[in-house]
Amino acid sequence: SLEPPSRTGPTTRERLEERRRRDENGMNAEQREIAEELLLAVKDKQERLKEIEQEETHEKVKTKQTTARNKEALELRNDIDRCLQDLNKLMDVAEAEASGQS
Repeated sequence: SLEPPSRTGPTTRERLEERRRRDENGMNAEQREIAEELLLAVKDKQERLKEIEQEETHEKVKTKQTTARNKEALELRNDIDRCLQDLNKLMDVAEAEASGQS
């Protein structure tokens, strides 16, 4: 007589329900993961931007490298702005969903 293996830990359904639960910020697990990824991307881009700015303070003459760094810095600033806009949208969605569930 073969018995089904005994289950330990949450079922798939329980895990999915947990992911939908809201935390103190009103975000579910999926939204939190997205927010964390956005924040990490912003942090990485800010660090690279700081490196570029430090490199430029040491150079006195404009070169092709300087132009390339300026372009990269502009792209980084734009990427940071987009990430922050996405984070704001995510927070708005989480807030709307949380108030709809109350």
